[in-house]
Amino acid sequence: MGTDNPFTDILTERREHILRIKINRPQKKNALTIAMYAAMADAIIQADEDGDIRVVFLQGTADCFTAGNDLLDFKDFKPDGEVRPANPFCCPDSSGTSMHPSCCCLASFFQRQKPMRSDW
Repeated sequence: MGTDNPFTDILTERREHILRIKINRPQKKNALTIAMYAAMADAIIQADEDGDIRVVFLQGTADCFTAGNDLLDFKDFKPDGEVRPANPFCCPDSSGTSMHPSCCCLASFFQRQKPMRSDW
């Protein structure tokens, strides 16, 4: 995974017709900051504008998809015109949808601590 900027909490990689977005903040269990939402929104908007991208794949690190929002970052946020609010990630084209199918990789969903019961 690579990135064109020094911001490494969100990494993007393009392979063939797939844009992969990786949440990469394992020291904080991938807790999302406003800047991370903005970076993901930018990547999704670019994918929508790129006629060659057909799917967006969102993933976390090996041990955690995301712990949710970084509450300290959101508590301290004061709109100053320089930082985009978090909602464009949810609504990149203002209608609430992206033009591409999206997939999320939830590794922890598939990793079980106990074996599944056979009588279920």
